[in-house]
Amino acid sequence: MIKAIAAMDKNGLMGNNFELPWKTRTDTNWDLQNFKKLTTGNIVFMGYNTYKSLQNPLQNRLNVVEVNRPLSETLKAGFQTTPSLENFLTTNKELLCTRDLFIIGGSKILKKYAGYIEELILTEFFFSEKGNIYFPSEILQNFNACKQIGQYSNGNIKIFFNRN
Repeated sequence: MIKAIAAMDKNGLMGNNFELPWKTRTDTNWDLQNFKKLTTGNIVFMGYNTYKSLQNPLQNRLNVVEVNRPLSETLKAGFQTTPSLENFLTTNKELLCTRDLFIIGGSKILKKYAGYIEELILTEFFFSEKGNIYFPSEILQNFNACKQIGQYSNGNIKIFFNRN
């Protein structure tokens, strides 16, 4: 199954210069724990900017980076490249029978591959932060049948299922 997982503040903000705007807050650790729990043992698919924001590959996950142009540097160890999601899906059919693929960002990748997403796991924080990268809200038009899987003092986690 192809899923997307993201977090945003009450204004739809999901990043600040390719970092989490709330990364210094300790009251958001539940979101990171949920992310780790859901994605461990699966595939995380990301754009180049998300890759650049990571110090290391996410442990116990296959880390795949979309790179559709020649790179001037070698990717960090533990990351695999693909020119597109379509290419990865075509060349890894067996792997996708046993693992879920999570699109983890950034906003351009989420928007680009919105039509592939069957399930969206979205954390909605009740606070606002400062930043410059927003969740592409038009994606939500393709989803319904929401169920809440977590309620916290400063946010909640919801799952949205694709209408198709």
